Amino acid sequence: MSRNITEITIPSDNECKDAINTQDASDKTVLGLRTGFDIDRIITDIRPGELFVLAGRPSFGKTSLMINIALNMALGNEHASIGIFSLEYPARKIVARMLSSLTRISINDFQGQQILGSLKKAAEKLSKSKILIEDAGSIDITDLCSKARRMRCQHGVHAIFIDYLGLIKTSDMTDASSSKNEWAMISSQLKALAEELDIPVILLTQLYNSIGRYERPSLADLRKKSGNIEQDADIIAFLHRELPTCIPKRPLPAEIIIAKNSHGSCGTVNLNFFPEYFLFENAPKSAT
Repeated sequence: MSRNITEITIPSDNECKDAINTQDASDKTVLGLRTGFDIDRIITDIRPGELFVLAGRPSFGKTSLMINIALNMALGNEHASIGIFSLEYPARKIVARMLSSLTRISINDFQGQQILGSLKKAAEKLSKSKILIEDAGSIDITDLCSKARRMRCQHGVHAIFIDYLGLIKTSDMTDASSSKNEWAMISSQLKALAEELDIPVILLTQLYNSIGRYERPSLADLRKKSGNIEQDADIIAFLHRELPTCIPKRPLPAEIIIAKNSHGSCGTVNLNFFPEYFLFENAPKSAT
């Protein structure tokens, strides 16, 4: 459905920069992109040049939420071209989760004959979208930025998603033991990349396990990784929900907490998470 960007013959970085600088001013990213979730009422859009940080504890569903936002952008009214750096999961797993979200069919049931028609329709829908997946695993920040430039100039991507910060490395660090310094350097380079390419960069990052299971995260938790992340990010969102011991059949309540918004207010929106389908949806509005 989507091609691995490393399989494509690509121009040099200098050629990419020239192409980016001469892109048509009518590009749809001029006004920004919507996530398709109720956080759009708070942040309005994710604008060009912005670094959007999505943070949460391990196994809380950050990758699933990223996939859902990417699908909303690519398949919604904006029909945006999306680049995804999946550093934790291979591309085939990301695509499988996309199909599960689109069809509400568990990956465990993909072999059933009765659901092949639904999967085929979803696969055809995905194949017509412009979603590029790079699944190189752990990657150096210089290499990531170079590939992002090529995605932008050759395929005109309107947003780049990166899953996740902890799997990005840098060869420029003299003190390899200082993770905070490394993360600070990476976040500043990703902010600069967003501004250079004039598109939003959505960066996923994990919070430390020392946070209580049901404790709502805050900016102080992100500072434990590096204070520069808070400084570089235009928008910081935390994903928070209950974490059951097994995957339930019912939807789980979840929250997206907008803790920093350089262009407006902060706040919290409620979602429902269907872990069986890797699917997030806006929670129904309470009757008043």
